[in-house]
Parts: sequence; structure tokens; C-alpha cells
Amino acid sequence: MDWYLRKIRAKQIEKELNMLQSLSCPKEGWVKTIRQTIGMNTRQLGERCNVSSERIIKIEADEAEGRTTLNTLEKAAKAMDCKLVYAFVPLSGILEFIEKTAENKAKAQLERASHHMVLEDQKVSNQALNDQIEILKDELLRNNIKSIWDK
Repeated sequence: MDWYLRKIRAKQIEKELNMLQSLSCPKEGWVKTIRQTIGMNTRQLGERCNVSSERIIKIEADEAEGRTTLNTLEKAAKAMDCKLVYAFVPLSGILEFIEKTAENKAKAQLERASHHMVLEDQKVSNQALNDQIEILKDELLRNNIKSIWDK
């Protein structure tokens, strides 16, 4: 995928995920929160999921501790007439993350070369270095984006 299409896709994803930025999981987990909110007990949810009430208690505890599967959550959600939504919500913008990573990669590459030039008494000005960083960053994004993720 070229950089232009990647930017469009990233903007679309950011728009879709924007409404989830403020969403956080309740301390006791979604299964227990929704179950209690709709007035259902563990026996009733267990019957709807074809498991025991003890299993529902275990599912709720596992979810609260981050030890459950998406399959289990989906079954519980359906039993409570809900839809499970699974998403990665970026901490910063997707494009911002990509561009910052490319910039850091460009800086690292140019700083190595700049260090050798200083040793040879051929120091580049800060403005020239910043211009070179921007050019290399754009080149990485357009032609070799996968390389920015290498350590």
C-alpha cells in the first residue's frame, strides 16, 4: 500500500475509533456490569449460555483479571442481547505514531553519519540536518515504510 492510501486508511480508522477514546472497561468487567444492569442473575445468564452459575462467576472473575477469551465474552454478550466490540484504540493518532517513528528512524540514521562527519571536521548545520531528516523521513514513508519498525 502506498503512503497516500495508507494515510487515507489511517484517517478512516482514526475516525471510526475516535468515539472509543473515552471508553474504559468497568473495574468488575463488562459481563458482570451488563448482567447486573439488566437485572439478570448468574443462574439466568448461565442458562442462556448453557453453563452453570458457577461458570458465570468464573467468567466474570476471569474478565476482571484480564484472563478470558473473546469467544467466551462473545457468548456472554449474545446471551444478554449485546454485541462484543473488539478494537485497538491508539493512544495517539495512527498517522502521528507512524510519522514520529519514521522521523526517529531518519534521525538515528543521519546522526550516525553526522557523527562521522564531525570526526572529519565536516559538521552539518542544525537546519541542514533537520532538512535531511525531513527528506529521509518522507523517503522512508513513501518507499520503505516497513523499515521504520526495525530496531
